[in-house]
Amino acid sequence: MDEQRLELKWTLLKEFVEICDNNHIWYSLDKKLLLYAINNVEEEIEDDFEVMMTFESYEKLKTLHSKFVLDNCKHNLYHSQQIKFQKDCENIEEEQPFIKINLLLPTKAVNVKKLFTTKYKMKNWACNLKLNSTVSHLIWNIPFFRWNYKQLINLIHEEIFEGFIVIGGTIDKAIKKTWIPNVNYQTKKVFYKNLYLKVFNEANVYLANIYDELLTKTSEEDN
Repeated sequence: MDEQRLELKWTLLKEFVEICDNNHIWYSLDKKLLLYAINNVEEEIEDDFEVMMTFESYEKLKTLHSKFVLDNCKHNLYHSQQIKFQKDCENIEEEQPFIKINLLLPTKAVNVKKLFTTKYKMKNWACNLKLNSTVSHLIWNIPFFRWNYKQLINLIHEEIFEGFIVIGGTIDKAIKKTWIPNVNYQTKKVFYKNLYLKVFNEANVYLANIYDELLTKTSEEDN
C-alpha cells in the first residue's frame, strides 16, 4: 500500500472516531486493526481498516452524517453488503480510501445456518458481483437477487439470542469464527498510532477465534 493512501486511511479513521466520540456512537475496532491496536503492533496494516458497530449505532451515524456512509439501501448502484465510511459516497466507481463497517448482531445459531442455504448463498453471490459488468446488471434487475443490509439484519437479528456474530461484506463459512457468546457493549480506549481508539471488552475471545493460528505463532516467537 502506498504511503499517501495509507495516510489518507488514518485521517479517515480519525474523522470516524471523532464523529463517534462527539455523538456518543458505539463502535469498536475490528479484525486486523483490532488485533494490531491491542497488541501495539508497529508494522503497518496492509489489509483494509475495519470497525464494528451495532445496528443502532450505525443508523445513528447514518442519520447524522449520511454523506460519509455508503450502503446498499442508500445507493441503487451499490449492491455489496459491505457498509463503508468514505469521503465521497456518491461517486462509488472512483477508487478512494474507505473504512469497512461491520455489524455486530445478536442472533441464534439456527439463523446463522440460514445464510448457508442455497437461497441466501445465491443472494450473497449476487451482492458481490463486480459493479460494471453486463452479468451483474442483468442479475441485479431480477427481484430475487435484490437483498439489502436491512433484509439481512431481519434474517439474523434476535431479541432473545444465543450469541453474537459480526456481519461484513462477504458471507462465507469464516463468519462462524466471529461468533461471540456474550457482549456487554463495554469498551476501553487504547492508544495506537497517535490515536485513542475503542475496543470492546470481549476482543481477546473474539480475536482468538479469528486469528488462532496467527496468535499461536506470535506467542511461540515471543517465547
